[in-house]
Amino acid sequence: MPSLVILLWTSKIERIPLLLQKYACGRSRQLDFLLPWATSSSELSRCVATCAARCSCYQDLPFPVASVGHAFPPLPAGPRFPSTVGRSIARHMREHVPRGVDLLYAHADMWLNVSAIVKAAAGGVALSPVYAFADPGPQASDLGRRSVCFADDAALDADVSWTWWAQSKALCKAASTIMRAHGRAMPCCRGWADLLFVPHSLHTAFIELFERNASRGFAEGRRGVLWDVHSEVALHTAMNVLNTSGPRRGRWATIGCHGAPREHVTWAATASSGFLCGHRVDLADPKLASHVAREDHAKDACHARTPA
Repeated sequence: MPSLVILLWTSKIERIPLLLQKYACGRSRQLDFLLPWATSSSELSRCVATCAARCSCYQDLPFPVASVGHAFPPLPAGPRFPSTVGRSIARHMREHVPRGVDLLYAHADMWLNVSAIVKAAAGGVALSPVYAFADPGPQASDLGRRSVCFADDAALDADVSWTWWAQSKALCKAASTIMRAHGRAMPCCRGWADLLFVPHSLHTAFIELFERNASRGFAEGRRGVLWDVHSEVALHTAMNVLNTSGPRRGRWATIGCHGAPREHVTWAATASSGFLCGHRVDLADPKLASHVAREDHAKDACHARTPA
C-alpha cells in the first residue's frame, strides 16, 4: 500500500512522462492525475495509455449550477476560470485514496519537494501555500502571501481585494449560515489553491464539507455545504474549520513557496531556492527533462509518511 497519494491537476497530457519521472516512487507513492472537466474521452484515454501501470487518470467533476440560482459563466479563454476542484478532491479521497493514507494535491506546474512536505506535515498537519513574491497584479501587495479569514459577514462584504469567482462570496456566506444553524461556526476564507496537503486523519471531515453528511443534514443529495464554492474560497474555508472545530480537529499551517500565483519561475532556480514548492514552472521548457534527471532521487525519502 502507498504511504502517500499525489494528485496532480493538469491539462498537459504530453507532460505526464516528465511528471512521472519526477514524482513516481515505486509502490510508496500513488500518482494520480486529475484532468479538467471538459477533457474529451479521447484525451482521457490518451492519459490512461500514457500512465500504463505507473499512474491513474481521472476527470474533474463538471461545474455545478450555483445554489443561489445562477449558472456559472461560460469557460473563458486563458488559464483562469472558475474551479470547484474541492469536490473532486473530496471524491478522490473517498473513492481512490486507501484508508490511512495522506493526500497531496497540487497543480502540475508547481515544483514540489515531496519528502520535505511530508516531513513538514508530520503529526497530521494540513498545509496550503503562501508565496515568496508579491503578486505582480494590481491587487494588494501581500495578496499572494497569506490566507485570509473573515470574522463576520460585514468584514467579508467589505473585501474587494479578491476576485471572488463564480459568486463564491454569496455561496460561502450561505454555507456559513447552514453551518451556524447546526451549531458550528465556519468563517469564510480565501487564498491560493495551487497546493493542499490533507493528512488522512482529516479526510472524513473534509469529505463531509463537500459531500452529504446525512446525520447532520447539511445538504440534500450528495452535496455538502462547500460543494459549489470556488476552490480558492472553499479549500481555505474547509481547512480553517477543520483547524478550529470538529471531533478530529487538526492543525492548519501554511507552506512557503518560491514564486507567485501568476509569475513564472524556472525549475532550476526553484529547486535551489530552499523552498519546499515553487510556482509556476514552465512544463514546456526544453531543459526541464535534464533538470529532473539531475535531481538526486536517492535522497528523496520515498517511504517517509506522516505519522498517524
